Amino acid sequence: MSISLKLQLIVKIYDGIITNFYFIYILLQY
Repeated sequence: MSISLKLQLIVKIYDGIITNFYFIYILLQY
């Protein structure tokens, strides 16, 4: 597995976690 593929995977996972936290944060505002 190349380094660039690993980085893409990490970024995808990291982005997904941030999106989930942001979504939960929005839901808690109501």
